[in-house]
Amino acid sequence: MVFNVNKVDAGNGEEVEGATLELKEKGGTEAVDSWTSKKGEIHDFGPKMEAGKTYILSETVAPEGYEAIKTDIEISVAADGTITTSLKKSKDAQGNDIYLVEDTAKKVEPTNPEDGPKGSLDVTTVIRGDVTKDDVEKTLKFEVTTVVTDKDGKEVTKWLDKDGKLVDEKTEFTLKDGFVTNDGGKTYTKHFGEVPIGKYTIKETETNIDGFEFQDGNSVIISDAEVVENETAHLNLEDEYARTNPDEEASEQTEDQSAAQTTEPPTKTSKDSQSKEKSDRSVGTGDDASLGMMIALMLASLTGIVGVAIHSRRRRDAR
Repeated sequence: MVFNVNKVDAGNGEEVEGATLELKEKGGTEAVDSWTSKKGEIHDFGPKMEAGKTYILSETVAPEGYEAIKTDIEISVAADGTITTSLKKSKDAQGNDIYLVEDTAKKVEPTNPEDGPKGSLDVTTVIRGDVTKDDVEKTLKFEVTTVVTDKDGKEVTKWLDKDGKLVDEKTEFTLKDGFVTNDGGKTYTKHFGEVPIGKYTIKETETNIDGFEFQDGNSVIISDAEVVENETAHLNLEDEYARTNPDEEASEQTEDQSAAQTTEPPTKTSKDSQSKEKSDRSVGTGDDASLGMMIALMLASLTGIVGVAIHSRRRRDAR
């Protein structure tokens, strides 16, 4: 007896992989045969069936993305081997009957993730090495992605923009887009509030800084986290850098030290010099005063002598 069976999509007739079918004698509890469907294959249950009996064919495992058959399929075998069943039939290349067990694809109702439950997401980037704050802020770039189901039931990639919204276009952001650092550019954090639940992946898309070599072995440029409702998930990255030419840094430090040593100290206007200048002015003023007094005394003396001489002459004339 031959009873060939194939598993197909009820909508388009294409073969479906991954369904498990089980055949039992009606009223029995033990399976007489079973088969898991594969594309490009059919299965013949006939060798395990007997004329004059009735069997039940059940789907015990539905293929991924399909609804399981809810009603068992009854198959009756007459005494002469004639098979009666509700299953549709097709023909193979040799004209043999193939009975088709049809599965209906699940209807996936698309949802807008923005309207669903939300959590929050914290992104942290740690920078190691002597790169400057300006270097990392103008160079490093990131993207955060998640996967959602579109209106056709297909999984599509969405990007998280700098404002925490899911968008269809590839979106990158930098450390200047809302990241905060409290240690001079060694640790940056950004908080995304009200993010739709789901798995998120952050990937660093640009790490090259002129004059420095990115240390892949000590860095983390991809991180995953699952956002669940009313909780905060964390995405963490680490970047380590080393100078391309280590001697350059040593040379710069030596030049700075030499410049500091050879710089002349500023000319200082000391209080001593100011005092000396004041003293000199004082001495000059004193000399002038002394000279004036001497002249005054000489004039006084001369006046006295002249007076005496005039008085003496008057006395002589009086005699």
